[in-house]
Amino acid sequence: MTPPTAGTLPARNERDGPPIVAIEAALRRHPAVFDATVASASNPYWGKILTARVGLKPLASPVTPGDIAAWLAAELGPAGTPRRIYLDAPSPPATGVLPA
Repeated sequence: MTPPTAGTLPARNERDGPPIVAIEAALRRHPAVFDATVASASNPYWGKILTARVGLKPLASPVTPGDIAAWLAAELGPAGTPRRIYLDAPSPPATGVLPA
């Protein structure tokens, strides 16, 4: 795989797994996930690793990064699972009131 130029992301992940867009789509299918972004990040040991930033749905059941990783590994296998998953708490709506 040729290294990406500055400002671009590779279409495939660094471990020859599924394309990054497929990983993002799989994350969005999780019942607690509202949105997700996957990117490649530098790592001193591995060189490059996949990271995911996951936005959670309001009022979703509590999940941990490990829960998301296990679910994603069952969907796509280990090569499709980012090594680091960061969870973002849902933002309250502009009205400040969560829907019932």
